[in-house]
Amino acid sequence: MDIDVNDKITLSDDISYLVVGKTIYDNKTYFFLVDFNNYANIKCCYENSLNHSVIVVDDKKLIQKLLPKFIDSQNKAYIDSLVESMDEN
Repeated sequence: MDIDVNDKITLSDDISYLVVGKTIYDNKTYFFLVDFNNYANIKCCYENSLNHSVIVVDDKKLIQKLLPKFIDSQNKAYIDSLVESMDEN
């Protein structure tokens, strides 16, 4: 499984998300996801390389560490352009 920014993925909740951020922390690749239909529904997750699944992160302290990394990895203008493209769909 090769997930990248701008990819569309569907999680076990049967909701489709846009990958808007990607960062590496402690040798794991983490992703920041936004629900296509509800921009307030966001997820932080990582890929389990053993079974090629996506695991949602529930650890608030870890998410607090990851959020600045996502921000650093993405230019604000780029994120804004992604949101605009979702509005067009």
